[in-house]
Amino acid sequence: MSTRIGMMMGDPAGIGAELTARVLAGGAMETETGVLIVGDPAHWRRGQTAAGSDVAAEILAGANDVAVAPGAVTLLPQSLEDAENYPYAVSRKSGGAYMLDCFKTLLALYKEGRIDAICFAPLNKHTLKIGGMSTADEGDWLEEQLHYKGHTAELNVIEGLWTSRVTSHVPLRDVADLITVDGIVDAVALIDGVLKRAGMASPKIMVAGLNPHAGDNGAFGREELDVIGPAIEKAKSDGYNAEGPFSPDTMFLSAKKESFDAIVTMYHDQGQIAMKLMDFEHGVTVLGGLPVPISTPAQGSAFDIAGRGVANPGAMAAALKLAEQMGAST
Repeated sequence: MSTRIGMMMGDPAGIGAELTARVLAGGAMETETGVLIVGDPAHWRRGQTAAGSDVAAEILAGANDVAVAPGAVTLLPQSLEDAENYPYAVSRKSGGAYMLDCFKTLLALYKEGRIDAICFAPLNKHTLKIGGMSTADEGDWLEEQLHYKGHTAELNVIEGLWTSRVTSHVPLRDVADLITVDGIVDAVALIDGVLKRAGMASPKIMVAGLNPHAGDNGAFGREELDVIGPAIEKAKSDGYNAEGPFSPDTMFLSAKKESFDAIVTMYHDQGQIAMKLMDFEHGVTVLGGLPVPISTPAQGSAFDIAGRGVANPGAMAAALKLAEQMGAST
């Protein structure tokens, strides 16, 4: 079955276009996958130059010409102000507006049934904000654009292991009060749904404890007894293959040894530190819960190396692979 991927090249001052060119030139795309890049042709040419690649991409006249064919790469032009001379390593209002416009075009194409999933190269949140994004991040902005009110979360994937979290960008002192039975069950349900969309029939999900040694039967806190344990039992009764709570200091070792597919963590750094130590160069972020499958490398726009031709394409290739898997089920 063919999958149609819409791609966006990320911040024009960063490494995104180079990563896009490297991945499409390097054989990461399945033979049945078709790719549509939305962006300025000059931005694409500059990425090809940095990557030293020569990917044949047909430039379309307009959105009415979009018909993504298996094995083909096409480009739908989206104008970037002064694209030929856009500077590397500088956040500009025009660059932020350009990225948001590319996103809007991709979302419209998805709604029209012309693409099956979206994969975007690294963004820069400061650039997005000066370009017109009023939300905390691109995930919230996408929710607004889609008028979506359901539960969403940023999921991370490295070496086949997925993580989601019950709380995210909040002060550590607030975490315990924000952990609820419903919040944990929602996190389990969300990652279960995304994993099934990626082709897993019955994902095996680990749920982390909050306290040292998962509370040690209440010796170091009662969250495991009063909230996390009951939430796991509810998730099981709802049909999810969830287990825990596991001690946070050993859970990643246990996940690998016992072949878990995913870990639901209680807060941001509980999972992020371990995941990035595992293999930062191949990490992928999935915007879980949204009605459209969306993936991106779990790395920044890397202004410090932009245009030098040294960007590692591993995470971008992994993001494309996940977009293929999720898009195939739409």
